[in-house]
Amino acid sequence: MVPRRSPTSRRSWIGRGCSVQSPPISTAWRLLDALDELALASVVAARTAAREDAWAQRAETTGRASGCSLVAVDTAPRSLSGTTRSWLAILNAEAMAHTGQTKAASRAVVEAQELLTQPRSDGADPWMYDFDQGSLAAHRATCHLALEQAQRAIEAFTEALRLLPPACDRRGARIQLGLARAHLACGDSDEALRQASVALSTFAHRGSAAGLRGVRHVRNNFLEAGLPTQAHALDEQARSLRHGAG
Repeated sequence: MVPRRSPTSRRSWIGRGCSVQSPPISTAWRLLDALDELALASVVAARTAAREDAWAQRAETTGRASGCSLVAVDTAPRSLSGTTRSWLAILNAEAMAHTGQTKAASRAVVEAQELLTQPRSDGADPWMYDFDQGSLAAHRATCHLALEQAQRAIEAFTEALRLLPPACDRRGARIQLGLARAHLACGDSDEALRQASVALSTFAHRGSAAGLRGVRHVRNNFLEAGLPTQAHALDEQARSLRHGAG
């Protein structure tokens, strides 16, 4: 049974002003969005103190939480590994891509790739253990998408999926959402829907509220692109998943 929640605790997936909103569909998305309660509690309980400390150090290293500001890679502490410096560089690339700085973003992507190929010393910057070539490919794809280079984004997201480690379902679903946006930008609405549908199923079964919100955004992208049929398809899938969980 899904725990009852305050009406203001979390918005339903269906945004205000959407023409296809209806009470049953809205309820389906809202209840799916609430399915993360028990799963989230289990994840939190399973986390070790070491990982919590590691992520705290990672956030402190950048000196920011939002990811919107540029990080001075050249002035970062020399004690940081090439992996961490690569991560900082690709965050710079994303920030510049979102502000239309194509050449600067491209240079930062190349820098990130070069830094990541440096030998990784044991025990250095342990909070970067999960940043690898696949992670870099996903960030690179995000840069291409921001620069309206949809085909290159598809290639990079596809590479990220190929390099995905085992048992990384949520990470894979996030990549599939990126693929959905990229295929939509290329005009392939069928493939965009397929990728979004697979991601929705994964996020719903894994109890990821953040992931579900991401699918909702893609659903709204379909509406903005004048594709209500695809948006309705995700709505119906959400309804089906709600009934299956109930």
